[in-house]
Amino acid sequence: MTLLDKFSKSNYSNSQLAKPERELRKRIFPMFSFHQSQDLHTFEFTFPVGQPIVVTSPHFAENPLVMQVGTLNTRTLKEEYKRKELANIFNELNLSILAISDHKIVHTKEDDMVKYWRLENCTIITTSAWLNIQGAAVGGVGILVKQQTEKSLAEVSSVDKRIMVATFNGNPNTTVISNNAPVEGSVDCEIHYNKLSETFNKIPKHDFLIECGDFNAHIGEKDAPFTYHENTNSNGSFLLEHANESNLAITNTLRRKKKGKLWTYMSDMNGRKTQIDYIPVNRKWKNSVHNVEAFSSFNPVRATEDDVDQEPILQDICIDESDFAVDEIKMAKKSLSDGKQSGPDDIPPEWSVIDLIPVPKGGDLSDTSNYRGISLAAIAAKLANKMILNRVQPEIDPHLRPCQNGFRPGRSTTAHLLALIRLIDGVKCHNKKAIILHVDFEKVI
Repeated sequence: MTLLDKFSKSNYSNSQLAKPERELRKRIFPMFSFHQSQDLHTFEFTFPVGQPIVVTSPHFAENPLVMQVGTLNTRTLKEEYKRKELANIFNELNLSILAISDHKIVHTKEDDMVKYWRLENCTIITTSAWLNIQGAAVGGVGILVKQQTEKSLAEVSSVDKRIMVATFNGNPNTTVISNNAPVEGSVDCEIHYNKLSETFNKIPKHDFLIECGDFNAHIGEKDAPFTYHENTNSNGSFLLEHANESNLAITNTLRRKKKGKLWTYMSDMNGRKTQIDYIPVNRKWKNSVHNVEAFSSFNPVRATEDDVDQEPILQDICIDESDFAVDEIKMAKKSLSDGKQSGPDDIPPEWSVIDLIPVPKGGDLSDTSNYRGISLAAIAAKLANKMILNRVQPEIDPHLRPCQNGFRPGRSTTAHLLALIRLIDGVKCHNKKAIILHVDFEKVI
């Protein structure tokens, strides 16, 4: 099965450059709650004579005739679970390289200029975001590469806070520029596009160059063969000037596409659709690009047989039953919150007793079910419980179902809410019927 056959039904097309538009129908990864937007431009490329873009490096791509590259404005990758989910979708799409922008990860002083985040079968490489005048993290660019592709990675450099360059060995070499342009109207726009041109001029002319990112630009019908907008904005003029000076072809304006395959971002304020993400390549290699288009890369959630009938797996559990060490006590002590009301602290046997304070939730206060209890436990009991939990949790967690997010560190039921929103959006979009069943267990027996 070719890539075209595999992805034609999901708007992927036999392409090799994945381009995550601004949000991907819920932004390629709804867990980031990216408001509406499509999400990936994709295209595949080969030499006109049928040779692969990367020939001499057998590690660059699993398919020697095809390399998939994409770009995505992630909105944030500060939380570990978001990086893991991004990596999971990256692997599912079988991308080789994904340029990312607006990850909002601020490197510490101890970090290098370029930071590596090792994940399952891939690596995220980032340059630091920065703080605005309100102290909030903004910006930050990077790339995501799979392990096989990383073997061909020759160099990664940070040009400035908005531009990163990665070079991969091959014949010819492939250079990927990940960038995040200032918003339309910013005084820094012209400076940014001039910096892009300067960066391009330093790259060997024979390299296959791919510029990926959020350009915040509109290109009008008078300036490109096939585009989403009627008029070109200021950033669009800068992009066109940069493309002309550097002899670049803006690939997602070269082929006729339906309007739905062109727009890359939908505003959450007014629902307006725009095309602001582009993938320019050096013109000498433009005929190697087979297809470029925006598509939604997030697959609907489906229940599987394993999800429905899976039995708990608690075999071969090995929990340390030896005496607690001093380090374990110190670790448990650090996890206790200050300023909490203590319970009965008369050491044994009272330490196993808790004070239960009833707090009314509303309704008929003569009904005990309308109260919730707050437990006040002895400090010694809290320490003991925490140390036991620290031993049990690492052994049990790998056996829990992947769909369980509640009461697990680093995870939240918010992910379930986002998945539910995505399902509802899909049902509405395709005019389907759905039944949603909410179960609230009153108590565990």
